[in-house]
Amino acid sequence: MPAQSPRKHAASGFTLIEILVAIAVTALLVVMAAQLTSSTTSTTTNSRKHLDANSQARQIFDRMEHDFSRMLKRNDVDCVFNIQAGNDSCYFYSEVPGYFTGTSNQSPISLVGYRVNSLKLERLGKALTWDGEAVGTSAPGSVVFLTYSSGTTVNSASTLKGGWPDTVNDDSTDADFHVIGDQVYRMEFAFLLKSGTLTTQFSKLSNVSAIVVGIAILDSSSQKMVPTSNTLVSVLEDVSDANLTSSPPKTMASVWQSAVSSKDFAQKCGIPVAAASQVRIYQRYFYLKK
Repeated sequence: MPAQSPRKHAASGFTLIEILVAIAVTALLVVMAAQLTSSTTSTTTNSRKHLDANSQARQIFDRMEHDFSRMLKRNDVDCVFNIQAGNDSCYFYSEVPGYFTGTSNQSPISLVGYRVNSLKLERLGKALTWDGEAVGTSAPGSVVFLTYSSGTTVNSASTLKGGWPDTVNDDSTDADFHVIGDQVYRMEFAFLLKSGTLTTQFSKLSNVSAIVVGIAILDSSSQKMVPTSNTLVSVLEDVSDANLTSSPPKTMASVWQSAVSSKDFAQKCGIPVAAASQVRIYQRYFYLKK
């Protein structure tokens, strides 16, 4: 029989072109997966920041609700609402607990205040005494009732600013100021009078039906990108009486939200668009009980 020729085997493995195609497809899949992961992470982070802002605003407004609902609304005691360029502030007496450094003679009344300091919302809660004795300060320790000279002229010493000069001011270093909103960088007040008029001023607290509070929140990491705090604050303009009496009324919420929604908001603030998009606006009416 004739000898059989050896069998020929085809060469096994991938060609260079097949390997390059496989590498390109793998690289494309990795890029797509990375983009999907990055997008998911960004969405999750933004959602968390929004939830954190909502939670902080709710806690702040709940605290204000308690303080305002129990404030002394008498014509013979003083209250201060500093309606000014930039952030407003307020100081008043309220039947709420406060920080007390003494050991006895504590009254149920506290000196309460709200201010924005270094892009953070601070609350003052200073517990008072019954008899006016000072507790760790030269200021009076109890509620001071308004006194008058020359008929209708109020004696400055009986006002909050006169009686508590080292406390009732926005630059005070009083130890009873504590941060309650580390993301709140903007705060404004307006007032709904019993006549139905919205205004930035009032003559007597007894004429006020509700205190309107607007706040703006920006997370701490985004605040670090702000070159100057004044720029960030001034972009959200103060409301005027003309804004409040327009039809429909333009309160802080509408004026500020319009600014935040504008295309040049980030540029005016001097921060990246991603950071500027995290600004949240909140507003609430606090109706005063009789």
